[in-house]
Amino acid sequence: MNFDGQKDFLVVQGHFGSQGMVKYTCFLASGGTYELNESFSHIANPSLDVQNQKVLSTWRNWAASHSWAMYSFIKGKFTETDRLTQEPEVTEEIREDGSEAELEVWRHEIEHFNLKNTETEVYLTSDYSVDEWIEMFYDENSFWGLFSDKWWTLNNKGALLDWSIYGSGVDVQIMDIIS
Repeated sequence: MNFDGQKDFLVVQGHFGSQGMVKYTCFLASGGTYELNESFSHIANPSLDVQNQKVLSTWRNWAASHSWAMYSFIKGKFTETDRLTQEPEVTEEIREDGSEAELEVWRHEIEHFNLKNTETEVYLTSDYSVDEWIEMFYDENSFWGLFSDKWWTLNNKGALLDWSIYGSGVDVQIMDIIS
């Protein structure tokens, strides 16, 4: 988990909230033993970006709002360094005939957490073409790379969509196997 080449291990804590967010307890290898690292247990739906040595997290804030975060292992703790929040923003437009129309645009707010301050950037879909938007946030080679498999969660073979609090999918299969 901390990318030091030693084999660490995770214990699933379970699914939490109406979204079924998965969290883990983390034990890091240290001098022939394992030490609990509590900072990992706060990371929602973690995945590993081995290439950039980041632990990634994704969650749903509300029906149309989602967030993605990147964590680095700094001074013995998993520390959030970057966060992207996506949500709709309703704006008004005055048409040529003078009538008003509501437009729904998507807002991406990026927060970069430094030791001393937080830097924030805001992007609106209305300011970019679809191709530019995809290249900035979703393309595999972009900083966020939201379409890349680095965001596949450790749980459920990477799928966030196949789990239900009502007992279907992989969880039911697991219960059938162990019972």
